[in-house]
Amino acid sequence: MDWLLARKAWEVIRKPLVCARPYYVQFEVTTHCNLACYMCVRSEVIKHPRHLAYEDFRQTLDRIGAPKLTLSGAGEPLLNPDLAKMIAHARSRGISVMIPTNGTLLRQPALAQAMVDSGLNVLKISLDAATPQTYRAIRRHDCFEQVVEGIERLDRLKQDAGRRFPDLRFDVVILKENYREIPEIIRLAARLGIHMVFFRAVQTKGIGAERERTIGKDLDFDELYRCVQQGIKVATELAVRTNLKDVARNFRIYQSIYIRQDAAMSRHVCLLPWLQCFVSVKGEVSPCCATYTNESLSAGNVFTDDFEAVWNGPKMREIRRQFRSRRNPLAVCRDCIPRSVPVLLKMSAMLPGFTYDD
Repeated sequence: MDWLLARKAWEVIRKPLVCARPYYVQFEVTTHCNLACYMCVRSEVIKHPRHLAYEDFRQTLDRIGAPKLTLSGAGEPLLNPDLAKMIAHARSRGISVMIPTNGTLLRQPALAQAMVDSGLNVLKISLDAATPQTYRAIRRHDCFEQVVEGIERLDRLKQDAGRRFPDLRFDVVILKENYREIPEIIRLAARLGIHMVFFRAVQTKGIGAERERTIGKDLDFDELYRCVQQGIKVATELAVRTNLKDVARNFRIYQSIYIRQDAAMSRHVCLLPWLQCFVSVKGEVSPCCATYTNESLSAGNVFTDDFEAVWNGPKMREIRRQFRSRRNPLAVCRDCIPRSVPVLLKMSAMLPGFTYDD
């Protein structure tokens, strides 16, 4: 165990207000997107989309020195023209890199090849459907077949190059339109050679009042639970790893998110303020990707200020103090599965390319 990981284990237990540098950092590389998914907060918070400049990224990443990196935010990362260069720079410094994508651009030969050549560890593909019809209902575009085509192209490029990475996984938001397709999504993953599918609850805070009211409407939770159980069975048969057993185990928590009964979340202790930070495309630092949309929660700007002064500055110390005392200060946190030690360990184990290198 390296010294930083050992220090983070100690900090998780003791929860000091001043911490060593983060173990994990997330950079928002763009706020542009080529889709308009109805459950996404982007349309509510992004008015003037922009790309993260490569030099801002490079200089800030080198100062932070975190060993784990995700390039993600309110937009589609593959739209940033400097993305492959960002990945290559991080990998040259021994940093593990993960990217989420909607997958619509992977059928472009040059871009798919760049993802293989860059040394990327994990590519999370957001595919919330097993059929074109369901995909269109959620993503508002007819892109299902091109996403599948892109995955197949990327797999061929990996095989041709004799490479294991990037590891591919599906990331699925559970919605009323797709929950009956949970078993079929797992079958689709197996057919495409993807051995990991992660199912998550939708974020209902901040997506607009009308959508907040309707996001869980008409969702039959008894039927959802049966589909989760069926998905567990199919995943076992096909040797696809999922977190569906955790979804079943914590089903009442998931249900409370959709029907907005979040009282059970209000006093959980999230560990992320001790472990990670999120850097927005503007350079604003916040504890995680769910909190950055409210700039009043920014701990400071690392494009203009010293990172240490931001990471252990007054705002971050106050956030850690409030979480440590179980006074959850942020409404959006009540819409999130608690990032406790068991949850973090399970998530880490389900990101194979993110927890070790080739």
